[in-house]
Amino acid sequence: MKKQNVILLHVIFWLLSWFIPMMYYGDFHVISRNSILLGISGIFLKAVVFYIHYLILLPYFFQTKRYGIYIFSVLVLIELFTILRFLVEEKLYLHLFGFSNYFGNYSIKFYVWDNIYYGSFSLLPSYIIWSIVNNFNLEKDKKDLLLEKEQAELQFLKTQINPHFLFNTLNNIYALVYHNSEKALPAILKLSELMRYVARDSNGEELVPLQQEINYIESFIDLESLRIKPKAEIDYQVEGNAEHIKIAPLLLIHFVENGFKHGIVNNPQSPLQIHIKIFENRIQLHTENLKNMHQKPDGKGIGMQNLQRRLDLIYPNKHQLEIIDDKENYICNLTIDCQ
Repeated sequence: MKKQNVILLHVIFWLLSWFIPMMYYGDFHVISRNSILLGISGIFLKAVVFYIHYLILLPYFFQTKRYGIYIFSVLVLIELFTILRFLVEEKLYLHLFGFSNYFGNYSIKFYVWDNIYYGSFSLLPSYIIWSIVNNFNLEKDKKDLLLEKEQAELQFLKTQINPHFLFNTLNNIYALVYHNSEKALPAILKLSELMRYVARDSNGEELVPLQQEINYIESFIDLESLRIKPKAEIDYQVEGNAEHIKIAPLLLIHFVENGFKHGIVNNPQSPLQIHIKIFENRIQLHTENLKNMHQKPDGKGIGMQNLQRRLDLIYPNKHQLEIIDDKENYICNLTIDCQ
């Protein structure tokens, strides 16, 4: 709970502690020196009980379930209140101002029990306020811990995705260099652009402009197309204005990479489809590729699980992912509500 809210709770309690007895006894119309002095000492002594109970006994004994020590400490605290009240209101006030709180003949037993009753008034309010503040703080700690866990998990998932792409790309460039291809230098340039985005622009950022993510996808397509023989057949379309939308980085690239990695990309009759539609606060991605039936599975399911987990963490109840995996085609339809 915020500090100002805690202070407000305490202020409200002490204002009520001051006004309710005065309303009950009708002291608003008869305010004397004696009533003011007794009011000050009463509030002060109740505050001693309140804050010793609030700051020491409840956190150290009640919360740790040391109930025996807690009950004993409360009894000692009430006894301390009784002694202090007797010294202030029966001795000090009588000596300085010529009056005391209790008048007439009264027994010690009556005085002790009356002060136990009076001093106990601070125990329940201090417990209620302490419980409210403590429960708020516990909930905040749980939320902070969950947020830290989710952020750590997101960072872990991102580090799993990025090295996987880097490994594949370096293999592609190695093949181009090995064959002295003129495509090697453009490939290295494209790779540097992609790594710059991963290392500088998207690393640590919760959201990035969608246009940056699209630029990343287009550079990736250009880089992958360099290795496709005889020619990469890609149906790539972007519809809508991407300038006003932000998105979590490195989400969409997984589907594009998956199409190149596991699909047939050089068939003019069945090109790799990558369609991005941008609405006011919504993004739709459609990818479709002809399956490469001769390729061995290599953990594609793990990558998809990581991606699904990232979507659940970043866009809970704000995304729809449909995957159609039949004998010939692999289709992904992703909708993200970016609002």
